[in-house]
Amino acid sequence: MSKKSPILKFELKDLKDLFETSFTLADHTATEWSFDFGAGASVKHVSLIGTGFGTDGTGPLTGTVTGIALTLADGTVKSYADLSLPAVAVSKGLHLLDDHSGKDLKGGDGRDDLKGGSGDDHLHGGRGSDHLHGGGGHDDLDGGTGDDTLDGGLGNDDLAGGAGNDSLDGGGGQDTAHFDDSAKAVTVDLAKGRATGDGTDTLKNIENVAGSHHGDRLIGNAGHNELHGGDGNDVEIGGKGDDALHGDAGNDVLNGGDGKDSLAGGAGNDLLNGGGGNDTFVFAHASGDGIDRIVDFRHGQDTIELDHAGFTALGAAGPLDADAFFLGAAAHDAGDRILYDAKTGALSYDADGTGDAAAVQFAILKPHLKLTADDFHIV
Repeated sequence: MSKKSPILKFELKDLKDLFETSFTLADHTATEWSFDFGAGASVKHVSLIGTGFGTDGTGPLTGTVTGIALTLADGTVKSYADLSLPAVAVSKGLHLLDDHSGKDLKGGDGRDDLKGGSGDDHLHGGRGSDHLHGGGGHDDLDGGTGDDTLDGGLGNDDLAGGAGNDSLDGGGGQDTAHFDDSAKAVTVDLAKGRATGDGTDTLKNIENVAGSHHGDRLIGNAGHNELHGGDGNDVEIGGKGDDALHGDAGNDVLNGGDGKDSLAGGAGNDLLNGGGGNDTFVFAHASGDGIDRIVDFRHGQDTIELDHAGFTALGAAGPLDADAFFLGAAAHDAGDRILYDAKTGALSYDADGTGDAAAVQFAILKPHLKLTADDFHIV
């Protein structure tokens, strides 16, 4: 194939690896294939001998390999016949290097070494203890099963070690460790660089965490962290930076710690503690599917942020109109939208004021706060 299009380079440490077990070359958009056997045995040319070869340039190479001819740099030709291997099955212990942007590289059952390029790559280790290197770009690295080593490189990367005891290094950028597929609840401590639960992972240069579908405990560090609990009743602790905590589904406990933090409980009855700094408490809607308790709201310092998409009667983005806020248990005119009952601390949304629609409570604060419209912001 002579077309100079995206090139996938396959590097094997040992010639015998060609014929041990298998490695699936699937979902690659390469129209030129090259095999590099390292500095000790430079290969000038590789020929695959067999039947039924075919590729459309965007899919896998198909057919049956019956022989391989290797032309070394010194002109020596080494031939291997009667292999009877599928063309898509080449090697265990394969090193894949993506020299073009935006590739999807998949390892097999062995110890694979997958290297992305400057684009946004998707690297999947599969089974075995694999090494995944993202390179530049916003990469998605999934170790699969086994004790894997993931290196995001430059860019904002997503790293998932999978089952096993994995090592995750985000490298440069804002990187996220994912535990979405964990079979168990996880405890992730970015300050200690450690995650336990479904195996024991070491974490380095990780800024953000996406938890599992279970009740997780996520702890930030001194940097700016974004923590997502996912499903389950989670505990999230922000640390010293300006953090964004998302409880998502479940009855979650969110503690911002120091810094100017953003806390969004999500669905469920959540407990929100901003901690030190001027914090923002985020509400997407008032649907009656949960009431969040804000334990430390400070008038004039903290902010309650309301999403216009869910609070449609509040008007345009910006500060809450003074006439839309009312201090009382129920609306007193048609323009009242946000109600604060100073006796109970209940915070409610009324879409039509004194109209027929009932107010919906979405939060509870401490009673007797000196709350005003200035404490609210619409986005």
